This record gives sequence, structure tokens and C-alpha cells, in this order.
Amino acid sequence: MTEANTDEDRYLDAATALQKIVAADDFPQGQVERIEVTMLASGECTWRVWPARAEEPVGGYIAAP
Repeated sequence: MTEANTDEDRYLDAATALQKIVAADDFPQGQVERIEVTMLASGECTWRVWPARAEEPVGGYIAAP
């Protein structure tokens, strides 16, 4: 088993992250009021999207490549 190098950042490219988020099955169709994206140094990414006028967001997770 290889040991993870904790001194190396592996952030996902922002354009790639947005492409994956929009392509997600849970991403809402139509207008979106707000998008929150958190990209971690591990390469993982979490996101939340509020459809227009929605009280609750829809969210997802992108695993590290």
C-alpha cells in the first residue's frame, strides 16, 4: 500500500469540477439561484445547488480522480 503525500495538493481543476457537477444526475434542470462548490486538496469535491426559489438545496460529491 502506498502512503499518501500530505504535502501535495491535488485540487480538481475548476472547469473540470463544474463540468462534472452540471453532468450529475441530481443537478436540477432550469434556473439555478445559487451554487456552492468546495474543492479539497485531496481532489474531492462537494457541491450544493439551489434551484430557483427552492428552500432546500440538491447536492453531490465528486470522488478524487
